[in-house]
Amino acid sequence: MSNSKNNNRKGHGSNSSRMTVQDHQTRQQLLAKLPSPDEEFEPIQIIQRSDEERAQDERITLFYIGDIGYSIPARPRVNLAIKYLKDIRDEGEELAQANLLVKLIGDEGYDALCEAEDILPEQFEAIMNIAAAKTLGALENSGKN
Repeated sequence: MSNSKNNNRKGHGSNSSRMTVQDHQTRQQLLAKLPSPDEEFEPIQIIQRSDEERAQDERITLFYIGDIGYSIPARPRVNLAIKYLKDIRDEGEELAQANLLVKLIGDEGYDALCEAEDILPEQFEAIMNIAAAKTLGALENSGKN
């Protein structure tokens, strides 16, 4: 805990308002993607797919319990990432990750994890971290389609 406090103090010095070249480049890239406030635009149309269509999405195995694999979407839907970020804000990161994992692997997969008496803490942590990373990657990759 003391490390995070020390790191926070470092940002309050006279250098905290100075942008690095990389910060400036990143900011310029973000601004270049934004439309001008005066620019005309078309409303965004979000197409709703059926449950049957979503069920066809590619899945990848996240973990095995014995010889049974449990999978997550290869490309989690963007709305799951948005919900995950909202849950972090509203409920905290640990509960948000648990909720996300249920959404990705389903109740059956989550129940199987609950019953996996020999799961190691580092295995569970890796499962949670991979699920979160894949989901947040959906936000980063959404503009690259």
